[in-house]
Amino acid sequence: MRAFHLVHGAATLASLAVAGWMLGRPLLRERAQRGNYAFGWYGWQELWLGVPAALVAVVLLALLLVPRARRVRVGMRAMLATAAVLSAVAAFDLTHAFLLRGAWRSDFWLDLGHIDRADNEPDPQLGFRRKPFTQWTGRVPGTDRVVEYATDEHGFRNPRDRRRAELVFVGDSYTEAAQIERESCFVELVGERLGKSVLNLGRGGYGPQQEAIVLERHALPASPKVVVWQVFDGNDLRDAEQFASWSLGERGELPLAERYFANSFFHPLVAATLRDKRGDFATLRFDDGHTEPVAIRYRWSPEQVTERPSGWREAERAYRGGLARCRAAGVPVVVVFVPVAARILQERLTFADPEDASRYAPQSAGNGNDFAGAMRRLCAELSVPMIDLTEVFAAAARERADGIYLPRDEHLDRRGHELVADALCAWYAARG
Repeated sequence: MRAFHLVHGAATLASLAVAGWMLGRPLLRERAQRGNYAFGWYGWQELWLGVPAALVAVVLLALLLVPRARRVRVGMRAMLATAAVLSAVAAFDLTHAFLLRGAWRSDFWLDLGHIDRADNEPDPQLGFRRKPFTQWTGRVPGTDRVVEYATDEHGFRNPRDRRRAELVFVGDSYTEAAQIERESCFVELVGERLGKSVLNLGRGGYGPQQEAIVLERHALPASPKVVVWQVFDGNDLRDAEQFASWSLGERGELPLAERYFANSFFHPLVAATLRDKRGDFATLRFDDGHTEPVAIRYRWSPEQVTERPSGWREAERAYRGGLARCRAAGVPVVVVFVPVAARILQERLTFADPEDASRYAPQSAGNGNDFAGAMRRLCAELSVPMIDLTEVFAAAARERADGIYLPRDEHLDRRGHELVADALCAWYAARG
């Protein structure tokens, strides 16, 4: 009995010490030094060690309430049961992360690119691709909407029986539109309004080179009458740099412990409490005078081509190659340029820090070194029509701010998709 009490006391002190260090110490740190989880209080390592330690401490402390005569018997059972449960949960989670999700083997896109292994898989040309016939349901950030998402046999957001189309759309997450109901995205709206069959080949996380590969691998075999190539001002040049580095073998590796956490069965639960250290550093003013916090991810850069010369070089090569393949196949192309929210809403944004204002939403009309200017010159040289949505969105924002971008996400909201569809349908009608 004495041995049990010694073990019980030592275990209680040890679990309290670990739990206190992992869960108590972060509360004393400054905001900038804390983690992003549990709504900005803890790092994932602190939760992964602190929560089990706290559970063990609760069990051990609860034994002190058991009458002394029964404490050894009850304590042995409780300690064995706790150890068994924690061991079983750990074994299950390790199996889930390393065997089912494949986290044992590192992958640039699925790890450093923060691409979910559950719904994606490696691809030797593209880096990664969505898994065929995957399905999930998710809540749209900052709204009460729930969106159902499903992919076709090639991992794109289309009905399973849709293989050929008159209009084929190539692009990134703004075309894929996972944050909106499929019937509300501009791809489907254009098809419905024009009475044409459509195929959505947009995929989040892809840059210009990957989109050019999709164009050749999937778009042209679909026998389209027109290809719509969507370009995004926010991260296309950065994505072009990233893909070029990956192609050259500069792939990096995420530490094993972080790969485990990212693919843990419990990661979605913890990720639901994620809050970036910077939090919401801008507010958006609406016509009725009320304001809402917004999270700005992409900055408006009037010198982006100068700032990212290698990115533009790689992107230009991809666009030229893709457009040349379409020309050789006799398929006309229209380029659709989507601007960042910071540029469109800059007159309605208020930043807490003046440096953020000058960095994310500089008061500049651009001097031709922005991405849109470079794309206009390229399209003019190649005689390819380009629909620059900057002024379309700006005019709509002057009318009212809501509905163009999701304020907690920055992808297009329903009204934004309608504006894109309006512009594309007008262009299609004008070409005869």
